[in-house]
Amino acid sequence: CKAGLAPDQDYVAALVDGRLAQHHRSKPDDPAPHWALAQSLTNRGQFREAAEQYGWLAKRAPADLDTRRRLAETLRDAGRVKEAAVEYRALVAQLREREAKAQRRAPGSPEAQQWQREVAARSAELADLLKRAADAQGTADSQPAKPAPR
Repeated sequence: CKAGLAPDQDYVAALVDGRLAQHHRSKPDDPAPHWALAQSLTNRGQFREAAEQYGWLAKRAPADLDTRRRLAETLRDAGRVKEAAVEYRALVAQLREREAKAQRRAPGSPEAQQWQREVAARSAELADLLKRAADAQGTADSQPAKPAPR
């Protein structure tokens, strides 16, 4: 593109959100527009709004680990630390269940090791979140946290 011809990012976002809203009105139970809108909002730093969309998705598919992870991260980034901690704990519990199932099927298998790594990573994120909450001494829920790298 030549300089000056690229559309404004806010304009593009408004077009995308408008199309998603239109699709949502025609198929309100379709998870696709919720997922796309959540990602779009997250990319623009609108974490509170994105968390609403991920929350909608998580209620409909509570076993979906990617949705749960994104909900936890987005709540954290929105500064909703207590809610994020609840989601991280639920996520870690689900990961531990999957790890245990994989270990029962094939102890030490690559699949079991993958789940073990996921448990460690999410547990570390939970510990970091709880430490930041303790450091903030109760003010974390009123101030958005600096987003962690994804």
